Amino acid sequence: MPANPLSPFGSEATRRAEIRYPVPPAACDCHMHVFGPPDRYPGISGHSYAPREAPLSAWRSMADCISLQRVVVVQPSCYGTDNACLVAVLHELGGCARGVAVIAVATPPSALQALHDAGVRGVRLNAKSIGNRDAAGLRRLMLATAEQVAPLGWHVQVYADLAVLAQVTDSIRAAAAPIVLDHMGGASAADGAEALSRIATRVGFLRRHADSSHADPGQSETCGMGLGLAAHRASRQPAPAGHDPNDRFPRS
Repeated sequence: MPANPLSPFGSEATRRAEIRYPVPPAACDCHMHVFGPPDRYPGISGHSYAPREAPLSAWRSMADCISLQRVVVVQPSCYGTDNACLVAVLHELGGCARGVAVIAVATPPSALQALHDAGVRGVRLNAKSIGNRDAAGLRRLMLATAEQVAPLGWHVQVYADLAVLAQVTDSIRAAAAPIVLDHMGGASAADGAEALSRIATRVGFLRRHADSSHADPGQSETCGMGLGLAAHRASRQPAPAGHDPNDRFPRS
């Protein structure tokens, strides 16, 4: 297969990935971005980067190589609260996709419902990309946003520095909607697994296996790095037997 110049996955890498492990049915990419044509989706003025086109076809090429069948499309920060590209991608993908949008405090319920109808099931708060380390401000916004989207059954995806998240763990537990820690809580290799594990423990992501049939022998605990941080409920729910391959997500 020829390499896709728009994808970070070269042909040899994707062939090796395909050979090395079996991909389960209805496997899901739980976080990806699409950047549309700049003349149609120019991005917001003054952002830290200008969007460069990365079309859905590039993702589909990679997904076909490793047999991914479902996807969660996340609104990039450079588009701000203009979710037009996201909605267009969701419409094109149909039932195999769900979306994570960016909204404002003033976004009316009617606009939220329109996003829901398009396939959105969560919203993103991005503090890290703009260097915002105001824990108190993040706490207020996170709680307010959770209240705003809770009636729709959505989650709130938070992208912030690990040190900032450590200051708002009480609010993560108290929020009216599920909180997803974006990009593994902003942890880096230098932080070590222990730093992320401490936050996971504080917010209740660290939990014991309830089903021994899925537990590894001798392993009594599962860290939130594997469960809680990819908590999008639609993306982790297995497809029912006999499901329609064109509608791989539950109706929620």
